[in-house]
Formats: sequence, structure tokens, C-alpha cells
Amino acid sequence: MPSSKIALSCRLIAIYAGFLFATGCSVADYKKPIGELNNAIHDSVTTVEKIDKEATRSQNARWRKLITANQAFLLTPGDSCASGNKTCELVIRIKGDSIEKPFPVLSLIPNALVGLSALKGYVANLENIVNANTAAAVTTRANEALVSVSKIETQIANAMSPGGKPPSNIEAYSEPLIASLKWLVNQYVERLKYKALAASTSRAQPIIQSLADYHQATASAAATLKTASTYKLFVISQAEYDDAKTKTDGQISAYLKSAEAYNAALKSQSADPLKRFVEAHRILNRSLNGEGDASLTDVVSAIKDFKDVASEFKKIVRNINEKKLNRVGV
Repeated sequence: MPSSKIALSCRLIAIYAGFLFATGCSVADYKKPIGELNNAIHDSVTTVEKIDKEATRSQNARWRKLITANQAFLLTPGDSCASGNKTCELVIRIKGDSIEKPFPVLSLIPNALVGLSALKGYVANLENIVNANTAAAVTTRANEALVSVSKIETQIANAMSPGGKPPSNIEAYSEPLIASLKWLVNQYVERLKYKALAASTSRAQPIIQSLADYHQATASAAATLKTASTYKLFVISQAEYDDAKTKTDGQISAYLKSAEAYNAALKSQSADPLKRFVEAHRILNRSLNGEGDASLTDVVSAIKDFKDVASEFKKIVRNINEKKLNRVGV
């Protein structure tokens, strides 16, 4: 190629590269906020998982008591445990009730947990995009994020319309830039990270938005499970306190602790981290894709708000567990 054409090509590439990297914010600006977003959603999902685990254990304990008192019965559904079968599962039937339920129950909100796990994976991969070192790694992480979003969409579809039409596939992500720019390795990868984040959040936004109602119900259900447990403690302590002719220091302390635990449980219903996450994601998506006037400052503020609520939610549940009275079967 003549030297004049080489010079012209280099000049055009330089101009294109200068335009490319001058537009939009740097991905480095989003590294800390996205890292905080990932930590907060991880804490929120883990907290809900802990609530479900505790409530499930309590449910199984109550059912075992009913079985011991001949108020419930363990059965094998049909011929599920017949010789040659690959599984053998038991069900419980409460006396006077025709409905059979799996025993032991593994989760009180199994469908919601699948969606929450996928949500955790999606946000983790947003952070993985920021931390990737090669163009190939960026593309891989972006597609892993979108796979997680597809799982969320499928879970929501199954919950809202069991047996209905499966959701459409989310478009996969591919490198958007021409090969002639790849010699600008570091700058190229950094810009590619930005483009991958923008594309991933844009394609995920409709599904994330649908979480507002779906996971609002999930969070409320989890909080209700916790509230029911602490309310039972409160009622027991209140009755013991009211019935006691002489109020002992221990009864007073137990009554106060159960009231504190119940109060904290009630507060947990208003701590709604998943709803705040949906809003933070909406602003992050708008900022990355230049929609409206959402700025990086808005992103940082929304994520901080979500982080604060997630921290409050985690703290409230921890306090409930620390204050809960040590009573068997509650």
C-alpha cells in the first residue's frame, strides 16, 4: 500500500478512535457504583434466602409435631416409592385436609428463589464486564449476564402463567467494533466494556422492570413469614406476662424482647431493597445509553439509596434473629 494511503488510513482510524473514546463516560466511572450494586443485591438475596431457610425449618418442625401427635400423616404418593423407581418422596397430609404437601419441604418460596438467584448472577456479571481484561472476556461476561436475565424472564413467565408460552430469547451480545481498531488494545477493551454494559442493561431493562411487582410480592411474603414467627413469640410472651400474678424480671425481659423482635419484623416489611434495585437499574440503564438526562451522579445516588435500604434490611433480619426468644417449636 502506498505511504500516502497508509497515512490516510492511520489518520482516519485516529479520528474515528478519538471520536469513539471521547463520547460517553468512561467505564472506570461506573466501576465503583456497579461493584456496590453487586454487593447490595448479593446481600439482599442472601438475606431473603436466610429468611426462607429459617421459615422452612420452622414449618418442618411444626409438621413433625403434628405427625407425632397423630394430627398429620406421612404418605407415599401413588407408587412413587415402588421398586425400580428413581425417586422416593414422601408427602404429609394434615388431619381433616385432603391436600398433600411434600415433606420435608425444601423452601416456602422455591420459584422466587430461582428468580432471585438469576438476578444475583446477572448483577455479578455486570461487575465481571467491568473487571474483564480482554475483548473476548467482555463478550463472554455480557452474554452470561443476558443468560441470567433469560432465566429471570422464564421464572416470571412460569409464575404468572404456568404452562403458558415460553418467553422469547434475548438477543445475544457480540463485539460491535471493527477489527482494524483492535490494535488500540487497552482503549478498545475499555470502550467495549462500556458498550457491553450499555447493551446488557438495555436488553435486561424490560425484564428487570417486571421484577417490580413479582419480587415486591416475594419480599412481602418473606417478611410476612418472619413477622408471623415473631408475632407468635410476642403473643406467647404477652399472655405469660398478663397471666402471671407476680411479674418476675425474667417475664418482663422476655416480654420486652419479644416486642422488640416483632417491631423489627414489622419494619422489615417496609424495607424494600428489591424495589429500590429496580429503580437503580433503570437509572443506570438510562445513563449508560444516554436516555433522558440521567447522569452518573444520578446513578451513584440511586445505587447508594438501594445500598442503604439493603443494609437496613440485612440489619433488621439479623437483629430479629439475635433477639428471638429461644423457644422450641416457634
